[in-house]
Amino acid sequence: MGQFADWDVGAGQQTGELNRGGYDAGRSLVYQFESGAQPSDASWHGVKALQPASGARVTDKLTPDAFFSYLSDFSGPGPQPVTSDGDYASFIGAGPFTLAPGDSVTVGFAWLAGSELFELQATADAAQAAWDDFIVSVEPLSSATVPRQFALDQNYPNPFNPATEISYSLPRPAEVWLEIFNLLGQKVRSLLQHEKQAAGRCTVFWDGRDDFGRSAASGIYLYRITAGDFIRTMKMTLLK
Repeated sequence: MGQFADWDVGAGQQTGELNRGGYDAGRSLVYQFESGAQPSDASWHGVKALQPASGARVTDKLTPDAFFSYLSDFSGPGPQPVTSDGDYASFIGAGPFTLAPGDSVTVGFAWLAGSELFELQATADAAQAAWDDFIVSVEPLSSATVPRQFALDQNYPNPFNPATEISYSLPRPAEVWLEIFNLLGQKVRSLLQHEKQAAGRCTVFWDGRDDFGRSAASGIYLYRITAGDFIRTMKMTLLK
């Protein structure tokens, strides 16, 4: 699943010949801006993957077939900053996802703008915080697809950087807590607290940040779910 943006940044440019761009890997944010623009021009634009990105590009214009190739497998060199003026396009993707018949996955992207790079990054962080509060798989399930038992899955990807997803199963409605701890037993992040949820499969994303919005250090972390009488703890690894 991917996104393509042809920003053509610059009010005075017909085709964006003065564009440049880059990729903030820590934020899964690909962006473009107008070379020489003033902050008042608000000329920074970007697309952020709200779950782990599979890749990103800022590149010269491509044919329609090449668009789909970049969105699906990002063939070619890795993301490189564009330091010369030109007319470029941005690509960013998430996945790949393996789905069984009848399964689904929710994928999110944020389209952003700012006056300078730091403002674009701050907006990206705010978008990530809002997404982290969103729980995937909120639709009621038929009795045939309701899980038979409580379960907490291994996070994916693992190891991860900068974000990962945690999935779990509820055979009946429950009040859910989902928390992240370091190896000293200190709580790093509360992803869910007193969250009343229906029976089904759910997925929550962690962006590798603590409750204060600070990036967590590389290392092993514990994630624990409490749902009624069910308590389960598993390990995951953050690599930077």
